[in-house]
Amino acid sequence: MEASNYVKYTEALSWAVSTMTGSSYGDVTPRSFPEVCLSLVIYIVGACILAKVFGDFASLMYLLSIEKTQERYFKFYFDKPIEINWNRLKNSARLITYQKASLSLLESITV
Repeated sequence: MEASNYVKYTEALSWAVSTMTGSSYGDVTPRSFPEVCLSLVIYIVGACILAKVFGDFASLMYLLSIEKTQERYFKFYFDKPIEINWNRLKNSARLITYQKASLSLLESITV
């Protein structure tokens, strides 16, 4: 008795998935059609769980690297004492004073 195409394709898919996931060594194989379907579901669920674990681990590593980068950036730019250039401030104040004086002088001349 020959199996139907549905059974053949299901067994072929089960073989392909078990080969790709590396979860079957060939020593124990499903014999009946329900066993093949169940093993196929188990292979796919196992691969999804493994992908979730590796994805979470990669995400954690990425977040830790971002945190370290932000910490280095903060220390480099913001963890320094503030240096005030008093001479520059005095020069700016003088310039403002001169501008006010020249404006008032111009106003007095034009009136």
